[in-house]
Amino acid sequence: MNEKKHPLKVFRHRGTTAEMLSQKQICARLSKEITAALDQQVWHSPIGQQNDPYDTNPNFVHSSGKEIKDFIKGFRKRFGTYAGFHFDDLRDQAQKQGVPISRVRKALEDPKQIRKATKKGFYEGVKSAPICCFTEVPNNILMWSYYSSGHAGFSYVFSVASENACYAPAAIADVRYLSKRPTVTTVDMLRRMAMQRDKRHYEEDKETRDRVDNASLLCKADIWRHEREWRSLRPPNSKVGYHSIYPYELTGVIFGVNSETKLIDFVSEQVGEFVSKYMCKLQPKEYGLEIVELS
Repeated sequence: MNEKKHPLKVFRHRGTTAEMLSQKQICARLSKEITAALDQQVWHSPIGQQNDPYDTNPNFVHSSGKEIKDFIKGFRKRFGTYAGFHFDDLRDQAQKQGVPISRVRKALEDPKQIRKATKKGFYEGVKSAPICCFTEVPNNILMWSYYSSGHAGFSYVFSVASENACYAPAAIADVRYLSKRPTVTTVDMLRRMAMQRDKRHYEEDKETRDRVDNASLLCKADIWRHEREWRSLRPPNSKVGYHSIYPYELTGVIFGVNSETKLIDFVSEQVGEFVSKYMCKLQPKEYGLEIVELS
């Protein structure tokens, strides 16, 4: 699947409303968020907190016992009798656990245990990966409805200068919308772990690499296609928090049709005079939103 051209503008909806600003902690949190945005940083949350249970939740298919045993046999042949994944030496592992080395080796050779451990490790790893979501469409009525508190919140506008567009692929990736759940197999994950030791010997073909990467971090059901989502990604087990989205920088904020003056004034003051301010307006004859610059 070919990657889409990276947009020069992406938008991030926020659900903070004027009513919420009566709480000091929310004012402080929003102020910190805006300061970070001005510094080209946005908050990244674990994928496991997404609202769609199918989001980056592929169908994990157990490889056959023969496939697993053949892979382990080749792995041992290359790295030695006592080699384990994650650079472990099975003798050290046995000593730490206070068990015979034969027991540790047996566990690594048992397809049933490998399937269970690999599947668990895959899902735990994926759910811990921090992400931040954007859209390339600023005027989608549905997204303003459920991501910006019924059009009472606002949206950030992050832009990249055309001369810096070549750096955009390092910042965000496009979500892939599929009619069927992608698959990841036990051997796929074993190969990923083996690549930590020897990437050249265990290098994946492009089709496999794209399938596993997309299934892990970028695949959603086709019914979400209208969102036209892009994601900033961090590796599994990275820290949750603010991370850079360079080369994208904050160039504007858009307020929803139901945004109240208190929110508009607060956000406008926080972003400063060099960030453009816009307002959504209802179109008179069609179901659509018009975005106009505030004077």
